[in-house]
Amino acid sequence: MKNNRVTNQKGFTLVELIVVITIVGILAFLLVPAMMGYVKKANRRADIANARIIADAVELVIMDDPEAETSFFRYRGDNMGPTNINDSRCQVEQDGVRYTVWVVAKLDGNDHNKAGGSLRGKAFQKGQAENTAFVDAMNENKHLIQGAGGYKGIIAPIKSTEYKGKKTDRWYITYVYNENGPEKCGRVEIWVGDSSGKWGNGLNYRLFPDPPADY
Repeated sequence: MKNNRVTNQKGFTLVELIVVITIVGILAFLLVPAMMGYVKKANRRADIANARIIADAVELVIMDDPEAETSFFRYRGDNMGPTNINDSRCQVEQDGVRYTVWVVAKLDGNDHNKAGGSLRGKAFQKGQAENTAFVDAMNENKHLIQGAGGYKGIIAPIKSTEYKGKKTDRWYITYVYNENGPEKCGRVEIWVGDSSGKWGNGLNYRLFPDPPADY
């Protein structure tokens, strides 16, 4: 006696598959932009946090090392271009307010910076020769900053590489310039900018203190 088994297997029809694929496509269309927005926001928040860590390290270094403090606030008095990053004194605007800041040091935020002679984020670079002692002290104490998520040897990676059409791949350590003398200022500021060109295209956004309202 034969035992004939009849297997009743029913798969998806073509119409059902099309419906499922359509629904998945619609969900992806709605959710992917939102998720990308969350990722960009998280990256910018990470940059703000890293900027604060860098600023805290600067404060510790200049408080602990008098030579580094003197070097930090020194400037080349015969080299005072108003906007040129090569001259270290830069006039920049953020949230409708114009600032004059003195660039003391810079630090690449990733390992593919476009500037010639880039150190790929492995060390701070000086703004002018007068800032050498400060930059040396920062490099000796870079462990204070590498807790900000360093990888591939980068001291402090920049997560958000573009904001409002401006690329950002370099940190700048600055202080507010005062016509009565830099020693009258004292406020450390951390900006981000673009490394394009031999010296870079200057400062784009200040992330410490008071980053852009919608950053």
